[in-house]
Amino acid sequence: MNPDTFEPLTEPLKLPGIVYLYEVAENDSVGMPKVKMERPAEGEARRTYSKNERDYCMKRALKDKLQLHGSEGHHLRLAIVVKAQAIGTRDEETAQLFQNQDDYDYDVSYGKVVETRKYDYSPWSCDALRDKCGKFVTNYCASCSKIAGNVG
Repeated sequence: MNPDTFEPLTEPLKLPGIVYLYEVAENDSVGMPKVKMERPAEGEARRTYSKNERDYCMKRALKDKLQLHGSEGHHLRLAIVVKAQAIGTRDEETAQLFQNQDDYDYDVSYGKVVETRKYDYSPWSCDALRDKCGKFVTNYCASCSKIAGNVG
């Protein structure tokens, strides 16, 4: 509907960005979306991470106070939480990482951080971050030491 005239629109609407659809089992109508995460191969040990191994794009997105909205924003929030858990950041600290988001609520953030632990996700590779988080991370790739041998 046209917001000025309240008449029905005749042409198709153009939606910005990419829309990701999630399959939800009938018995699982609530909770975290089913996002395929990278896992070690059968019999392979899970990689351990050090506190200094934070992803450059994640640090910059938070430092630059990007507003993480839409599916790409959701994926980056999830990736940040998973990486924070992998490097041993306390849940309370992880929830506070999102305090500059315009929709920030500590209790909601903390609840999502705790909920994410149930899924035993592994941190995403750079390729997965670029694929799932698009515009929120690709702007930082040129400065990242992990991409194309850059020193950063």
